[in-house]
Amino acid sequence: MRFGPGATHAPVVRDPARQVALHGFIDRLDREAERGGFRVVDYKTGRPVARRDDPRAVQLAVYLYAVTDGDPRRLADSEARFVHVTRRGRFAVQQLTGTTLTAHRDDLQHFILAVAHGIATGEFFPQPGERGRNCQVCDYQSLCEAGVVQQNERKTVAGQDRGWRSLPDFAALLALLPGPVAVAAGEDEDS
Repeated sequence: MRFGPGATHAPVVRDPARQVALHGFIDRLDREAERGGFRVVDYKTGRPVARRDDPRAVQLAVYLYAVTDGDPRRLADSEARFVHVTRRGRFAVQQLTGTTLTAHRDDLQHFILAVAHGIATGEFFPQPGERGRNCQVCDYQSLCEAGVVQQNERKTVAGQDRGWRSLPDFAALLALLPGPVAVAAGEDEDS
């Protein structure tokens, strides 16, 4: 499901001073007909989100917020999941429940509005993470200068990233669920 400006569903986050349109593409969206809840599924290659400030964690929160428009009643019956698959046939599932997001709804809205404001004012510069780890999942990697990791390190030492570091972290909200069991080729699934 695609959401955002020009799509059928165009969620926004606003405060009295500004409005931020959310946009993205959800890999899979299931609707629970009885209560009207949603299950957002985003497929990922590689290992689960395990590090603090992993940029992927906020993606799941934004997707869940977007499909429910942040409505606590709809969030209560909804969840979002990362389904991780590795080249070696390993699986992992991480879940963010709607009730967890409801408890951190103000943090998410603050995060979105603060990032938009920080980018517009130049306060938030690229955050490549330790040894450029965030660049691996960034769609705009090709736009950054070659020395972005070194520039970030100098600005961090100078304390210029205080605003960024003070933003809420969503990685801690993800729960690791039992994943599907891989079956070797030729094995009977019932055995």
